[in-house]
Amino acid sequence: MGHIKRGHLSESMCVIPPKALRDKMDEVLLPLINQSLNLRLQSNQLGGLRDTLLPKLLSGEIDLALTQQWAEAS
Repeated sequence: MGHIKRGHLSESMCVIPPKALRDKMDEVLLPLINQSLNLRLQSNQLGGLRDTLLPKLLSGEIDLALTQQWAEAS
């Protein structure tokens, strides 16, 4: 961005919340961020399973009737 000069950056100001507020935000937000990351990982894994299994189901390579019988016997 050619119109921004180093002097503009030196003159800019930024508000930083007090440490107590930052700590409280961490306490609230970190579990949500971690949950979001875990859900994204699970979603990617499920998508991979879908991409692996769906073609086999559609081609008849995997027969759900046999799978359901096996599950009922367990």
